[in-house]
Amino acid sequence: MNFNNVHEQDIEVIKQFGLPLSEYESHLEVKYYDVQHAVITVVSNRITAIETRGHSMMIPKSVNQLEQLKHLVMKKTRLNQVPKTINELEELRVLDLRDNNINFFPYIKDNAQLSRILLGSNSINKIPRWVSQLERIEQLYLGHNKISEIPRFIGELPKLEVLYLCHNQISALPESLLETPSLKELCIRGTPVAHDYKTRITAGLEDGVIQALISKGVKVYLD
Repeated sequence: MNFNNVHEQDIEVIKQFGLPLSEYESHLEVKYYDVQHAVITVVSNRITAIETRGHSMMIPKSVNQLEQLKHLVMKKTRLNQVPKTINELEELRVLDLRDNNINFFPYIKDNAQLSRILLGSNSINKIPRWVSQLERIEQLYLGHNKISEIPRFIGELPKLEVLYLCHNQISALPESLLETPSLKELCIRGTPVAHDYKTRITAGLEDGVIQALISKGVKVYLD
């Protein structure tokens, strides 16, 4: 194991992820540790990013000890739960847990840095009420899940710019989306509501929410 000069506390946490540690490759002050199925980025002796895919592993409760972690990407790792201690990562900016076995939206509290949450390709069926507290979220990716309803409180997210809901079981959109001040992109391809909209437009009928969003300049992806 050649994690030279990396904070000892960070190394101990990485071991608990279940990553097989190996050689690394460095560049200037940023070191990219080439781990099997993963890349670990280190700046000033602290781990700032973990990106891994295709290797079965978990997020240990001790993840909160990675005090400088900004990006956590775990794809196709068979992950099925997220520890609450992840909310103690005050520097976390991107949380990407796509293509896993997550059955419910993990509790994530708002913090000053977190701007992107990616939970696509899981088995989530509901967006919980506390999501409305994520006032700094700019991008929310929930495509390829089992969501059937978009709650009104989504319209309460003041900085939300990108909302991906493609390939879910959504049959209607709440009018509150029209009140989302920063919304720029909405993806609903592969959903019943997108199919119904295209059918109505083809028949020369008007459609409320989707047409109003398009009129406001929001890019709505239907196909």
